[in-house]
Amino acid sequence: MSALLLTSIALTGHSAMPGGALSALHMAADAAHLLAAGWWLGGLLALAILAPDLKDTAALLGSFSRIGYGAVAVILASGVIKSWLLLGSPPPLTGTAYGRLLLVKVALFFAMGLIALANRFWITPALAREGRSPLWLVRLQRSATAEPALGLAVLAVVGVLGALSPP
Repeated sequence: MSALLLTSIALTGHSAMPGGALSALHMAADAAHLLAAGWWLGGLLALAILAPDLKDTAALLGSFSRIGYGAVAVILASGVIKSWLLLGSPPPLTGTAYGRLLLVKVALFFAMGLIALANRFWITPALAREGRSPLWLVRLQRSATAEPALGLAVLAVVGVLGALSPP
């Protein structure tokens, strides 16, 4: 049900531009973007709630990171397609309010990615090595709180982008 609701958003807004194959491509990219973002953010919220109470936290993080790689890849690919369709070329990225706000969204997304990489290559190995160490569980909790907070900031920026006309 969540997937249907998320993909239905792709039928509205900027992706509902008139006209043939490009419109269909935009809606497909938008639907993929929305599903992957929902997958990642929804998973992060579950992770933040459940991870500290699970016995094998390192295994959970390892499984989640593999799923996260797929979500991030889809977000990147669909985001590039959507940006190309809405902007057409790089100059509007810095020359318009829409483009500059899109760059803020991209920066927040990359900050989320850096936190995810820290989880994967720093916190997860430490939890696997040291077990349920209170130090690493606190770091995990901070990380699992910061990443969705950045995700909410991305959603706030998306809300403003949706109200602006692309160049």
